[in-house]
Amino acid sequence: MHGEPERASSLAMAFKPFRDMFVFSGRSRRTEVLAFGILGMFANLVTIKLVDGGNAFLAIWAVWSLLWTFPWIALLVRRLHDQGRPAIWAWVLAAAFALLMAATPFLPQSADSSYHVTIFAWVFHPVGPFAIIHGVATAIIALTLFAFCLAEGDPGTNRYGPDPRVDPEPDALELG
Repeated sequence: MHGEPERASSLAMAFKPFRDMFVFSGRSRRTEVLAFGILGMFANLVTIKLVDGGNAFLAIWAVWSLLWTFPWIALLVRRLHDQGRPAIWAWVLAAAFALLMAATPFLPQSADSSYHVTIFAWVFHPVGPFAIIHGVATAIIALTLFAFCLAEGDPGTNRYGPDPRVDPEPDALELG
């Protein structure tokens, strides 16, 4: 049809965050977050099925986690830009999450606890009121990230660039 922007395929949208993993300017669509999330779920399922769970699994999982972290941070920054929010929101949430993870080994521990936190090869079982605070804080951060990723963007151009729904980069989204 004439006058409508060209739409990228969902597959192209899923791989776009890898291409833009160090691009912290501009805006990204919710579709890009959804496609990348689905790609990540499938990739994790394949990784889990291919690896037996031994030391090789831990090494692959650590590298895999780092590989997926950079595109997610850049994608979150561009989603925040789409909503007219500065990137500092992403860095505050990332810092809060990092502090929570860094504090985990210092919480009281019990092997009988049903609550556990896995950080690379280490599994922690915090107990008591601090474990409850830790779990609630982690849930709040996760829900905030989820809300930021799925919130509607500003219509039209904002200070971070043109609306990606109206002005996509069709040549940049091709897989070939």
